[in-house]
Amino acid sequence: MTCILCEGKMREQDAVFCSCEATPLIKVENVPTLVCERCGEKAYTNATIDVLEQIRDGHFAFRPELVRVFNFHHAQQPIAASGDVFTTASVQDITSRQDGQHPYR
Repeated sequence: MTCILCEGKMREQDAVFCSCEATPLIKVENVPTLVCERCGEKAYTNATIDVLEQIRDGHFAFRPELVRVFNFHHAQQPIAASGDVFTTASVQDITSRQDGQHPYR
């Protein structure tokens, strides 16, 4: 299968699926996902989507977890200097740090 965005090769791997639109929020681990080797675009088979919809609709047991929710507009963030650009990877590095320290300072 090829990526619909860049025509790169899609490979299957397990990934985490999060739905912020659902109430409450839903996080599903080990979801079979097609991921583009070139651009990282994710796609799901119809069978996987069917199971995700069943999960959303409450047909399976879950384990409760605490989710941290922040309002970006209320955060006291320094304004980036002109020309500072953070890639998706650098933002993930920032948000995955357990010690709360910015990895690029």
